[in-house]
Amino acid sequence: MLFNAMRPARLAMMFAVSSAMLLVACGGDEPPIVEPDRLVRVIEVGASNRLGDREFPAVLEASKRANLSFRINGTLEKLPMKEGDRVKKGQMVAQLSRSDAANQLADRKAAYKRSSADFERAKKLLKTDFISRKDYDEIKARYQADEAGLKQAQRNMTYTGLIAPFDGFIANRYVQNHEEVVQGQNIYTLLNTDTFDVKFEVPEQLMLHVSSSTDIPPEEKADVKIRFASRPNAFYTMNFKEVATKADPERQTFEVTYMLPKLGELNLLPGMTGTVMVQLANIQEETYRVPSRVVVANSQLQPQVWVFDKNTGTVKAKAVTVGRMTGEEIEVLSGVQQGDVLVSEAAGLLHDGEAVRLRTAGEPTEEVK
Repeated sequence: MLFNAMRPARLAMMFAVSSAMLLVACGGDEPPIVEPDRLVRVIEVGASNRLGDREFPAVLEASKRANLSFRINGTLEKLPMKEGDRVKKGQMVAQLSRSDAANQLADRKAAYKRSSADFERAKKLLKTDFISRKDYDEIKARYQADEAGLKQAQRNMTYTGLIAPFDGFIANRYVQNHEEVVQGQNIYTLLNTDTFDVKFEVPEQLMLHVSSSTDIPPEEKADVKIRFASRPNAFYTMNFKEVATKADPERQTFEVTYMLPKLGELNLLPGMTGTVMVQLANIQEETYRVPSRVVVANSQLQPQVWVFDKNTGTVKAKAVTVGRMTGEEIEVLSGVQQGDVLVSEAAGLLHDGEAVRLRTAGEPTEEVK
């Protein structure tokens, strides 16, 4: 009886609670939207850079260089040239004693005369079958060997003289007169400085601009000049010669060689240094400079940036290729474009697709110059 008495009161209470819950569900305000907790600062990528003028240290080398040596062993009999002496093409610059070569020539002549006579007799005997074919072949081979020996002895007589192969000057002398020298031993270094090879190194992105490559239009070719410390305000025009096709494994640069004609007003010598000016001010480069803090490493230790999407308020990682670092800025060679908004702070704490909030509402973004 007590259960039956309590039923109307319980039902009334349950109805009241259900009604209240229904009213809250149907008629209450929308639940508040939770703002992203991650605060970031951003920068906007501006226009691509102009390459500007670049300077590179350079070294001069003689365009023509030769180490002079004898083709045979012998004793020096004449060594008239000193370091710095000028020589002409075809001039005798050193002489070996000819006695050894002359004795060898006389010996080879006697051997050739003897084997030549034997060979003539063998040819007659072979016709009448008074000599075997085997003996004939042996006599013939000996004759041919002595003939070759005679020709070599005759050439060796001419090799006793050392001849300058081109006009130039003696840069180095390595021996003294009357010394015994061997075949291939350096006697002099001969240089011709009517033109110089100017060697310097450039990074990969400049290689095509300073070469003769047809992969880029003529208007994107750089104007390359050189100046020297003795005349810092004078710039001298050079002509392209060659560029290395393999980068230096440590510096990741390419060696470029230009030709510089002899300058009357400057006393230039091999080994001197200069400064090469690569003028690129009018060439637009599809690279961008951003604060170095914008570029971070991914899990594979490769460079990347975080790109902020203004429409969704989220960030996404994007791989980039970077160039050289200057001060607090770094070149981004690929992976971004003008107008991209990049995270400049908190980048290391982000995840792909994460919603973020700018650090200060309405704060203007910093444009990369």
